[in-house]
Amino acid sequence: MKSLSRIPLALSCFVLGTLPLAAASVFYSNGLPNQQSGEEMTHWMHGDDIQVTTPITFDTIRFWNLEATGGASYNGSVVWVINQDNPGFPAVATVGSGPSTPTRTLIQSITSGTWAGFDEYQNDISLSVPITLTAGTYWLVLHNGGYSFDSDQSFYWETTDNNGTSNSYNFVRTGMPPGPWIINNNLSAPVEEAQLAYQLLDSGASTPEPGTLMLVAAGFALMAGSRRSRRPKVLTPSGSPDIV
Repeated sequence: MKSLSRIPLALSCFVLGTLPLAAASVFYSNGLPNQQSGEEMTHWMHGDDIQVTTPITFDTIRFWNLEATGGASYNGSVVWVINQDNPGFPAVATVGSGPSTPTRTLIQSITSGTWAGFDEYQNDISLSVPITLTAGTYWLVLHNGGYSFDSDQSFYWETTDNNGTSNSYNFVRTGMPPGPWIINNNLSAPVEEAQLAYQLLDSGASTPEPGTLMLVAAGFALMAGSRRSRRPKVLTPSGSPDIV
């Protein structure tokens, strides 16, 4: 027969392993995609500003792109860089950078309008180490594929509506690969093409939801109560039972 005192503990372990973890939290949003335009990010590297007012820590970079349906626009990885401000445009000094293989989710296949024949994807880049940004201005820079890719492949970082912050910048290669990438110009006109859609998130991968924690606490409370009820009874000198 199974010991009743072990059931709450088993239940607690089951809860920890099966109930949902906390959903991802958006700590910074430059705006959602508007399906109106995009900036080709293979021939160029593109960067848009991050205006931080209070410190944020994130482990996921999310952006959206448009690419031809059934095409070979995606080069298998995305280079990300978070640069310091220079001011007013990305500086060479970086807060963090690296190649990544984002998790790609097909959002929709566009069948009409300017982008007919293109697919819209959500791309989530998971960082191996979370990044903390204190108050200030930074820049998120993205590039389709490794630094050696520099030909137009119709892989477009989607735009978002004008959000009142600094316009995006692009970078071009100087010389043959692996020649340096330098700032070319800011995309100042039209404004609706100058803001790029992205978010910075905390994935919540290690933080259980509040309901999960409450159930686990209840399980341990039941376990403690069960153990108290099973403690042995001992006769006192007067002959009356006492619990010790």
